[in-house]
Formats: sequence, structure tokens, C-alpha cells
Amino acid sequence: AVICLALAASPAFADRAAAQAAAKEYLAAAAKKDWDGALAAAERGVEADPSWGEAWANRGVAKQFNLMFTAALEDFDRAIRIDEAAGPKDSLTVRSWRMQRLATLLDMEKWIGALEEAQLLVKLNAGEAQAYGARGRALAGLGDVDNGLADLQKATSMGGDTPHLEAYVRALKGDWIDAVLKYRKQFRTYPWYLGPVGSSTHTLLPQEVKDVPVF
Repeated sequence: AVICLALAASPAFADRAAAQAAAKEYLAAAAKKDWDGALAAAERGVEADPSWGEAWANRGVAKQFNLMFTAALEDFDRAIRIDEAAGPKDSLTVRSWRMQRLATLLDMEKWIGALEEAQLLVKLNAGEAQAYGARGRALAGLGDVDNGLADLQKATSMGGDTPHLEAYVRALKGDWIDAVLKYRKQFRTYPWYLGPVGSSTHTLLPQEVKDVPVF
């Protein structure tokens, strides 16, 4: 019985076709922001073929959007190990899973872990705008606002979607008026950076910034 169980769990007996079908269902649910449905589909993918890194990464993303951050990190780690064993550590696939892992660490405000992951991604691909943007967020979170802003500006110059983060970090430096006026569009698009009334972020805002008609 033990031998049969071992054989059943081996990659040779994995059903890649079923896992790929589940991945399509996952993508369809994710496109509709149905993260419960996406998680259920991703679970089926992992069960069908646990040797497929993408199945674990899909489940990690679904867990991330369901705020199951610690469990998401475990799935991204598994996806990374599988695909690093199958090919080069700087492959696009591995970098993609690492970027998802990094995004989860940032969501958790695990700044040191996020910085380490971002440093590795920059080393793996110095042309990755997202890696610089993420490193900038991590540095700012650790209090190194100047270097964080420099990284975010570099990311923006490389075509990264980071102007709203630049605005936020400028605000952290105390340049509230400059941040709000210069990045009015970004604050309108990402209003949570100003923080809802009563939040710690909003409380930190000077009155003259609270009075700026941004929205």
C-alpha cells in the first residue's frame, strides 16, 4: 500500500492536462475578481499536478487576494523550488514567482524580507522596473526614505507604474503639499494613500493638505 501511495504521488502520475484546465478556470475567475472561485480552481490544479510550479503559484496568488498571506508565501516558495530545480534560477518563470512572493511580503509589511527579495530580483535582472519599485517601497518602509524614493524614481524612469508610490514616499518625507499637488492624479487614482478619516495616515496629514481639493 505504501508503494502504491508513493507511485500515485509521483510526477509520472500527475495529470498535467487536468491541472492546465484548472488553471484556465482559475484565470477566468481571477479576471472577474472572484477570488474564492479562483482559489477553488487553483486547489484543483495543485491536486491534479503537484509537480507543476504554476499550479502552486496560481494558488499562492488566490490566497494572497484572499488575505491568506502566510499560506500564499508557502505556495510561492514551493513554486520557486520546483522551477529552480527544472531550469535556471534567473528564468522569467522563477522571477515571476519571486515577484509575487515579494508583493505578498510588501502586503504584510515584512520590510526586511521584502528588501532581501527585491535585492535578489535586481541582481537577477537589473532591467526589472518592478524590482526597483518594490525595493523602494521596502526601503521607505524601513525608514530609508531618500534611497526608497531614488529607487521609485528609477523604476518610473524605466517605465514602471510607480508614480503613485513616489507620491506616497514624498509625503512620508514631509513634502505633503508638493506630493499632493504634483501627484494630484495619482492621489485621485489611489485615494487610500491619503488614508480615510480617522486612520493613522490621515491623522498625520497637515490640515492644509486635508483641505486641498484633490478628488
